[in-house]
Formats: sequence, structure tokens, C-alpha cells
Amino acid sequence: MSPQSFRRDSFLVRIWRVSTAFDADDPGMWRAYVQHVQSGESRYVDDLDSLLAFFEQWTGVLQDQSSSSSKTQLKLTGGERTHET
Repeated sequence: MSPQSFRRDSFLVRIWRVSTAFDADDPGMWRAYVQHVQSGESRYVDDLDSLLAFFEQWTGVLQDQSSSSSKTQLKLTGGERTHET
């Protein structure tokens, strides 16, 4: 891989849960703050699509997992993270 085709971007992501009601059974909602370290640009998001859109702004469109040639993939599904090899 040539140096021109290899690029790294760093992101700072903070995630927390916010209660949406005074009900103890209310699961609340997840919020996140994401920052592109190199540029300093940041935003608050409240859904995974917005978080991924911010990543894609800096990295390009993320590959569909079914078409990825990588042997190791990180999947984010429904709040769970699984690592496959």
C-alpha cells in the first residue's frame, strides 16, 4: 500500500445515557459527543446513523459488511458490539 493511499483519522467519542422521564423503568436514551481529532470539528448525536454519518464525512462511505474483503470486522448492532475474525 502506497503512503498516498493510506490515511488515518482519529475520533473521540463520548457516550452516555439520558433519562427521558421520571419513571425508574424508563431505559432513557443514548447520546454521544463525537470529535474528529485532526480538525477539531465536533457534534452531539442521538442515533447511530448520525454518528456513522459523521465518521463517513471524514473517511468516505463505510463498506457494507457483506462486500468487505477484510477478515476482521467490527459490527455494531442494536447497542451491542461484536468482534468477528
